[in-house]
Amino acid sequence: MSLRYRLMFDGVFNHVSAASRLFQEFLNGNPNFSDFFVRFSTREQVSEDHLRLILRPRVTDLLTGFNTIGGRQYVWTTFGPDQIDLNFKNERVLARVVEILLYYVRRGADIIRLDAITYLWTELGTTCAHLQQTHVVVQLLRSILEIVAPRVALVTEANVTHEELVTYFGNGRNEAHMEEDVDLQVDRFIASRAIALVLQGVPGAYLPSLLGAQNDLDSALESGEPRSINRKSYDENALVDKLRDRSSSTYKVATRFRELTEKRIATPAFHPNGPQRVLMRHPAVFSLVRTSPDGRQRVLALTNVSREAQEATFSETELGTSARTLRDILSGRTLESYSGTVRARLEPYESLWLTPA
Repeated sequence: MSLRYRLMFDGVFNHVSAASRLFQEFLNGNPNFSDFFVRFSTREQVSEDHLRLILRPRVTDLLTGFNTIGGRQYVWTTFGPDQIDLNFKNERVLARVVEILLYYVRRGADIIRLDAITYLWTELGTTCAHLQQTHVVVQLLRSILEIVAPRVALVTEANVTHEELVTYFGNGRNEAHMEEDVDLQVDRFIASRAIALVLQGVPGAYLPSLLGAQNDLDSALESGEPRSINRKSYDENALVDKLRDRSSSTYKVATRFRELTEKRIATPAFHPNGPQRVLMRHPAVFSLVRTSPDGRQRVLALTNVSREAQEATFSETELGTSARTLRDILSGRTLESYSGTVRARLEPYESLWLTPA
């Protein structure tokens, strides 16, 4: 596959699954793993003052209790009780992460995405986000790649403000090569759903799609069942927390998907039996004309499938209407037809559903 495509590998380096072998070794008392995780013997070791300082994208308990061979232990779980944070103060943890990084390189990675890198390092008395130690770890990974695989790029992913995101470029040469815009990811995912919603027939929507869920790589690898990648079990409280957090990708996807679905339902041209006609006008703009079964409404559905703004032009003949003004069902804005031609500009991954005003 790497001979035909550029491959991006997801480097989830700041935590492991509670079902992983590493964490099971910790629970079973293997001394080689006793300090692999950030752990406490009591909850009281992390005070309320400490908790108020800590920034994290969840409101579940920061410490999760587990029974180990040596007794009850409370481990740091930034992203919820099933995801256990690694302790990067342990040099053996760092060595294991470097080993995985190099394994990805040997398997053909062109790009390695550092997932949720913001929360890599934990330090009581701080926000535990964007710490200098995290930047040092990213610099180390970049230095290693520069020596052994200079063709491989690092991408940092952090659901933060633009100002915070750009700090992961370091001095421009010593940290990330690229940074991933989470909002752009959401836009791209919604674009894919918008295409499914305008096609003739009844669109299917699985629960992971409604929530914009990421692939559950841990389950797929541990079970050996590829289909487990999108069959994640959800903790109800953790899911509700994500849906209430307006900054989370789960909230953004669920909200926008619902809005798309509601507007599709209210549009007669998207009736399952309404005819459709695909227009091949622009390589980066998916274009489809839908007509209601009674012929009273026609919609030109457009989706920009690229990360650059695009402009597409259509004739009145292609649209099957001589209307001078078209209204976008999704945004409410209007476009004017000039000399029998409609020109539409679409932002990256934007969709327009145009109908005569």
